[in-house]
Amino acid sequence: MTSVKPNFNPLYEQISHQLADRIAAGEWMSHDALPSEWALAASLRVSQGTVRKALASLVSQGLLYRQQGKGTFVAAVVGEWGEGGVVQPGQAAACAEFPRADLLACVRDHASEEVAERLGVRRAASVYRIRQVWRLGGAVIALDDAYVSADRFDVIDARRLRQYDNSLYALLARREGVRVVLGARQVRAVLADREAGALLTVPQGTPLLLTQRVALARSGEVVEWRLRLARCERWSYCD
Repeated sequence: MTSVKPNFNPLYEQISHQLADRIAAGEWMSHDALPSEWALAASLRVSQGTVRKALASLVSQGLLYRQQGKGTFVAAVVGEWGEGGVVQPGQAAACAEFPRADLLACVRDHASEEVAERLGVRRAASVYRIRQVWRLGGAVIALDDAYVSADRFDVIDARRLRQYDNSLYALLARREGVRVVLGARQVRAVLADREAGALLTVPQGTPLLLTQRVALARSGEVVEWRLRLARCERWSYCD
């Protein structure tokens, strides 16, 4: 005889996980309204208070958002660019524009010591390296290299990425049920090397902004490590 391991998580956490799984499975899409708290409580056979706590937890995780007097909605999948736009120096954030991504390559690689440490995998483990450039008004303004564990995800390739408008995060959300949240970022100034200069169409030695950032699953596990080299001689970047 086998026994079922009991679930000792609070009931509202169990309900929040159920709802998150249903969202990941596509039952509700971005900006869809969820049923009312009463309707969810009835269908899940729990109290309205339990549902309210579960929804609040998902709102705090960025999976849902609320509109006063209208209800609770599924948040859009976060984009690789992030939330901040691009402005000319001195412009207000209200004038911000958002660049579009072009995929350059998606290849398997072996994790360097730094990549392994950031992703929490062993050194030389198989990883995907995804390279893309960001364009604004016809100009290339940034170059990204993103690293993802190939042992955890086996659905990533250039063809699938292009199916999802070159968005890794959209691919993971729809194919793997993983909706990422953006972690803290670090920014510092660097000088363009020959390869980066050629891809960003700037001379070698041009000052650039290097941003390093991880993307996390709801569990807190690191899904991706991303490095971005951004031109800064004509643009500013706002949050």
